[in-house]
Order: sequence, then structure tokens, then C-alpha cells
Amino acid sequence: MTEIKSPRKDMVSQAISTLIDGICQENDCDLRFSGIEWADAVPVGCLGSFRDKLKAVQAQMNQQIDKITGRLARRWNLGTPSLHKLPLEVLVMIFGEFEPSAPNPGANTSLFDLLLVCRTWSDAIIGSPQRWEYLHQSMPHKIAKLVIDRSQLRPISIKWLSDGVYRGPEILLNLANILELAIQNASR
Repeated sequence: MTEIKSPRKDMVSQAISTLIDGICQENDCDLRFSGIEWADAVPVGCLGSFRDKLKAVQAQMNQQIDKITGRLARRWNLGTPSLHKLPLEVLVMIFGEFEPSAPNPGANTSLFDLLLVCRTWSDAIIGSPQRWEYLHQSMPHKIAKLVIDRSQLRPISIKWLSDGVYRGPEILLNLANILELAIQNASR
């Protein structure tokens, strides 16, 4: 099959015409859709009702289109390379190269970036406490707490690097919070 072309504007207009004409017929309104200017012919007393009906139709269409694109994506994923067919244990080993650090758009080295790839990867990462065993001083407190929760009872390593440069009170407060979390979980 060749590449699917985008719908022509007249096809979209025809679909809108069918929808609006259907609304008119259901409401015994003797109007035929003829383009955007059609809205000028709608009786003033019906404007709000027509707007509400069109918004409801739009929401239904968006919902149906989301379902269709979701199903297409699932079918597409079935035909993707065998990376998605790897056993979870192998994926978890591969994910060992990534750390639970804050997402960094330029680096792509965070487990959080991988969580967004697909459900299989997300499930493998979240369900593997051994992937959540590192804390470091630049980690936001919320992420550090998440790491501790997801690590379950596994030991946690702390990466603490200092270049000796004062970074301000916010950083010191974050460091204090992470240290407090680490001390609370020191019995691991």
C-alpha cells in the first residue's frame, strides 16, 4: 500500500455538512449546511443549542478518533522490531544503564525518559526495584522520595559530588531534604 494522503478540504467540508445536516434533521430545522456562513442563517433562539450540539459532536468525534488512533498504534506496535518482544529481565538489564535522575531533555539518560516510551517499558521499569537504587544531590526531593518508594527495601546508593561552589539556599534545602530521606532509610 502506498502512503495515505491527507483528506482534501472538500472531504472535510462534506463530513461537517453531513454532521450539521443530521443535527438539523433531528431537530426539525429546515436549514442545509453550505459552509461557515451557514451559522449566520441559524435562528437566534437556536444559536446556543446548535453550539452545544456541535461541541458534543466534536467531543464524540475526538473520542472516536482517539480510539481509532490508539488501535492503529497498537497494531503498528505488533509489527515493530523484536525489541518489544524481549523478556522483561533483559529489558531491566538494559535499563541498568539509566539512572532515576530528573528528566533532562538534552541527555536522555533518565529512567523517567524511558517511562514514556511505551507501557511495556514503563511496567518493566516501575516493577523493577533494582532500577531505583540511586540518590544524588542534584535530584529534586519529590524524585528522591519516588526513588525510595520504588526501590522497596533494596539498599540505596548515594552519589554525592561537590565542586565546592555555593549554589544558594534552595539547593541547600534540597540537599538537606535528600540527606534526611537517606538517613531515614539508612537501615537498608
